[in-house]
Amino acid sequence: MANNDSIQKISDLLTAGSFEVFSLSPPRIIPDHKISHYGLTGSTVSDGKPILKRGQLLQCIDGYHNDGTLRVMVDKRSDFILGNRPKQKVEINEDVVVDDVSEQALAAIMKEAEVKDLKLKINRINKKVNFHERLTTLVKQNFVIGRSAGGIEREINEDFPFFGEPIALKILNPLRLKSPKINSKTYELEGIYYDFGEPDKSNVLIGVNNLLPLWHNDNNLYDNTMYTGMSAIWPILSLAQANTYINDEDIPESAKSLWAKFGFVYVGDKNADSMAKFEKNAKVGTLFYHNNPMLDAKIFDLKQDIRELTDVRMANMKAMCINFGFPMFLLFEDSANFATAKEVMQGYKAGVLERDRTWLRGFLERYWYDPILADHLGLDDLDDLLDAKIKVKAAFDDVNFETRRDIVETDIELLNAKVMLPIDVAKDAELAPEVIERLEQFDDFDQMKDIMQEKKNMANPPQPVGENGKPATTPQKDVPVKVAKKKGF
Repeated sequence: MANNDSIQKISDLLTAGSFEVFSLSPPRIIPDHKISHYGLTGSTVSDGKPILKRGQLLQCIDGYHNDGTLRVMVDKRSDFILGNRPKQKVEINEDVVVDDVSEQALAAIMKEAEVKDLKLKINRINKKVNFHERLTTLVKQNFVIGRSAGGIEREINEDFPFFGEPIALKILNPLRLKSPKINSKTYELEGIYYDFGEPDKSNVLIGVNNLLPLWHNDNNLYDNTMYTGMSAIWPILSLAQANTYINDEDIPESAKSLWAKFGFVYVGDKNADSMAKFEKNAKVGTLFYHNNPMLDAKIFDLKQDIRELTDVRMANMKAMCINFGFPMFLLFEDSANFATAKEVMQGYKAGVLERDRTWLRGFLERYWYDPILADHLGLDDLDDLLDAKIKVKAAFDDVNFETRRDIVETDIELLNAKVMLPIDVAKDAELAPEVIERLEQFDDFDQMKDIMQEKKNMANPPQPVGENGKPATTPQKDVPVKVAKKKGF
């Protein structure tokens, strides 16, 4: 698109009487999207190297901040994974408790005081360290950079004698995460070196038990890149940057040039006063009357259809959704067909979302919940948890794409078949807390129906039956009728 600099250049060329070929489009800096293999071949297991360099990681950060589509996809995918708030469940360890143990014995284990105490401890810790907020940040950092880590500040006390009670979960800057320390025998992570930005703390090893790390791994396809991660948005970054150029440069320039055309006007002589007079009287969009036969004008339409730019931008956005594994209709459809949307979201839930949650669950159980459980059981080695009767499992809110009516109708069929209880239906339908509290007193559906029928009978007692089989009528007493006196003038 032509701009003021381009027009001035044309004017200078015409004045000089010479011409040269030049581009009306300003030069653009092409970002470096080539993965460098330099340094990877010389790495070792104990000294892994990240795939993307610092400048390329900064491009990923810029893309997340500059392109709204990219930011929405990362934020929404993170929100879908975490739900309202991350939860946890204390369950029986099936690897230890044998199959022939009765259900009563299993229920007794779950009702033990230590299980209730463990749940209270975890809830208190998560609230103290703002676990949901911190975990949300770590998940988003992981998608953008490829890895993230939270530093766990611990305090040894009577209830947490070995690993320590988590009193803070500090978000570490992903750009300052350096090489991981890996056990050369088992290839397990032992810690990550971190640059605190101070001369004597530029390469500090943070042990694995004081970390909550996440990484979007490259499956160790490049040489020794385990635990260094790979940005999930790197494959679609060029599309986001192209849309940024369209939004920041092309569309504003097109909108600015659409209101008028570009042209040359010859006023008939070389007199500066004549040109000034014409420029003063001529207005865009009006008729100009004159009697100068030498007056001539050449008009050129340099603009393009702005919809071509928006079409390209839309195609880029759809390609980004496809490559990022994000349901397209969440961004583009104002009134999507519910049946189609439901099928798409069920596929997303069973595929991408379930896989994302399984991935995150592994990190939370190993690096966050296992040390808490070990301290609670008095174990100084995490390997001993394999023989514990209970385990802590990370849990997430179920993502349900059905309407409340669909949920209730489905649950009623299960209720009639005595598969569910009334309280289960109320919780599924997310009824008011007082309704759920009232239903908790019923053990089964038949009991609830009997009690409800008894209350109904008390409110509407049956009428007595006469000798002829018809309802007996009670004679009514004569009631005096009061006649209102008419008032008038």
